This record gives sequence, C-alpha cells and structure tokens, in this order.
Amino acid sequence: MTPIEKRHQATTLTVEKYKVRAFRWGSCDCGKIAAFHARKFGWKVPKTGTYKSAIGAAKYLKSLGVETLPELLDQIGFAQIAPAAAMMGDFVSFASDDPIGGVGIVVGNGNMMAFHEAHATPVIMSMANIDRAWSILPVEIAHG
Repeated sequence: MTPIEKRHQATTLTVEKYKVRAFRWGSCDCGKIAAFHARKFGWKVPKTGTYKSAIGAAKYLKSLGVETLPELLDQIGFAQIAPAAAMMGDFVSFASDDPIGGVGIVVGNGNMMAFHEAHATPVIMSMANIDRAWSILPVEIAHG
C-alpha cells in the first residue's frame, strides 16, 4: 500500500469511527481521536489516561511532561511540517479556548476534522486558522 493509500484508508477509518460520537472528556476528545489515528500508522503513543474533565486532561498532560496537545505531538516525535504542506491524515493545531489546545486531522481539500464548541460531535471545517502541522507518517516512511 502506498503512503497516499495508507493516509486515505486510515483517515477514512478515523472519521467514520468518530464522526457521530459526542464530545466527552476521556472517551471522545481531541487526544483520544489523535491517539487512535496515530496508532493506525504504527505510532506508539501514551495511553490516553482516565480523565473525565478539562482539569483532569490538563493534569494528565502534565504527568507526561507537557502542557498542551501540540507539545505532546512534538514529544512523541511527529515531524513538524509547514501548515501549507499538510496532507490527508496529518495533524494540525489551531487556536482553542481550552488551555491544552486544539488538534485536528486533515481530511483533504483544505479541511480538517476537529471539535468545535458549537457542535456536539467532531465536524469537518476549514483549516484557515491552523497554526502548526505535523506529518502523520513516521520519518522512515515519509523519506523513503
């Protein structure tokens, strides 16, 4: 399977699994979706904890030595890329009212899947306001 086919297959699986699930800290949030998605590409990511609130999620991140989800993506080892270079399946971050930050998954055509405070479930929205991006592909796959 080519990297593009893998991106499409895994991203479709992630979107299908989570698109109708309501936001709930510790069971369906940015971190849980990102961890599921990363595992589809062979990444070893920390267990996502048993928190039940924003305060619990922040404490869990602190126990891992970071304060935000973008910092956790850096710590795990995802390669940062230019936001304009983000492809289907890559991670992106954007401004969020929550101090731990917001992370989405690129679904293509300039859009990402992420949570938005106006919706109960993840939505497909424009990537117009992303500030950082990371490649989902492990370095050895991305660089051949």
